[in-house]
Amino acid sequence: MFIRTQTNANRTYLLLVENQRVQGRIQQRVLARLGRLDELRASGELDRLLASLGRFSEQLAVLGAHAEGDAVTVGARIVGPGLIFERLWQQLGIDRVLTERL
Repeated sequence: MFIRTQTNANRTYLLLVENQRVQGRIQQRVLARLGRLDELRASGELDRLLASLGRFSEQLAVLGAHAEGDAVTVGARIVGPGLIFERLWQQLGIDRVLTERL
């Protein structure tokens, strides 16, 4: 399922569509007409619909929490040049030298 737009007479409509195979060919079937895009945006219904659907998605839950200012705990790994230079910094004692000089 996915959302598709359809434009008729300078008006754009949102459609909920699915692909299905009919006699060996893919055809799109409209499951629901959600309404005019401009009206959905103006009324805030589009945002409410996305927020409602987002409750069921782990990826969107993280984005939504970030947008609301909530802290999201995630892990991070340092890789590549940052890791290499950090180890060189420590092995060569650059941090000790700089601390002594400052």
